[in-house]
Amino acid sequence: MDDTTVLKVKGSSDCTKLASAISHNVYDGKKVTLRAIGAAAVNQAQKAVAIANTHVAAKGLILSTRPGFTDVLLPDATVTGMTFMVIVS
Repeated sequence: MDDTTVLKVKGSSDCTKLASAISHNVYDGKKVTLRAIGAAAVNQAQKAVAIANTHVAAKGLILSTRPGFTDVLLPDATVTGMTFMVIVS
């Protein structure tokens, strides 16, 4: 059983809602990976992690990310996206 949640981030993603999703998955003990394609999506992903960090701080948790790359198959092309594995400490 895989306990990893992959959240797909768009440039138009709401950072607050994404931060809540990150926080709730962390509270549920799941591993969280964010997948972003494009500069705006990467920006939203990092802002959401910063916001989520303030949510989980009350429980003594600290979030950080480990960046990486992934190839994403789209209907008409393959594009390279960034992944951010959320690390809880």
